[in-house]
Amino acid sequence: MLKPLALLAALFLVLMTAGAAVEPPPLRAAGAPGFDARAAQARLRAIINPQAAHPVDSTAEDIVRAHLMREIAALGLHAEIHEAFACRPSQRVASIECGQVRNIVFSMGPDHGPAVLAAGHYDSVQAGPGVTDDGIGVSVLLELARELSHARLARRVIFLLSDGEELALLGAYEFAQHDPLMHDVEALIELEARGTRGPAVFFESNQPNADAVRAYANVARPVANSIMADIYRLLPNSTDVTVLKRPGLDVINIAVLEGLENYHTPQDSFAAQDLRSLQHMGDEALAIVGAWASAPDRGEQQTLVYTDILSRFFISTPAWLAFAVLALSMLIAFFAFWRSGAESR
Repeated sequence: MLKPLALLAALFLVLMTAGAAVEPPPLRAAGAPGFDARAAQARLRAIINPQAAHPVDSTAEDIVRAHLMREIAALGLHAEIHEAFACRPSQRVASIECGQVRNIVFSMGPDHGPAVLAAGHYDSVQAGPGVTDDGIGVSVLLELARELSHARLARRVIFLLSDGEELALLGAYEFAQHDPLMHDVEALIELEARGTRGPAVFFESNQPNADAVRAYANVARPVANSIMADIYRLLPNSTDVTVLKRPGLDVINIAVLEGLENYHTPQDSFAAQDLRSLQHMGDEALAIVGAWASAPDRGEQQTLVYTDILSRFFISTPAWLAFAVLALSMLIAFFAFWRSGAESR
């Protein structure tokens, strides 16, 4: 009876400690097929130039936004600036944060109808240039747009480069509350950073999560665990997903989480950004958005439990089955405990 328990314990340890052994995949050779991390970073260097802080409603951000609009136009896409004075009440203290935000929005695919929202923010904190937070998301989204520009899409893809995220999620809040484009959104992928290196981790979803988990299963090098998502829901952290999320919306929130010592500091620079992390996030985003945009909404209303296995395999199962297995494991453990005898007990 102890052997099954040892097997269960070993499996649990593998699932819960796999992330410590995972590194982003090696950088592909220049010119190889797939997401081009080098091109994405080169575009980002042209956008965050000079490499300086660019907080919301600042002259430095005006420069970054002008560079962004130029790079989007160079991709053959037309972007709009959705400007508004936005205010968002704080969820923790009795206060309201306000600011002038200028969201950058563009789309591809069908002109109307259901849409996938691909989002990241382009403002930075006042303390640093935000090359990875959230330059990595911006660079991935632009390269993703280039990759999808000639694809046949069943659903429209709306790209949102939000403003004022670092202040109080103001740009995303304004988009969620007042932009009519949000009405068509059925699925959301957010690209974020809480560091400058490491694998791109799927750390937040919505409930039910089946459609999101099915889309994530297309990723070649997955890094995800539903326990991580459950823990994140208990924490006070927030990203633009906090204000964009609504019931019934399929959500995948991805971030690089290592290199925390560089987060929100002047060290969030190109020197600290790991190109492998950018490639990993780009590969994941391309697989997910490609899966979502190439087919109608599945509308699957169930919650799945999921995990990667050493970033090589991805498994998921209905939550009810996971609870049944958990209950069976508890029964086996109790039986082994009882069989050990009264003295041992």
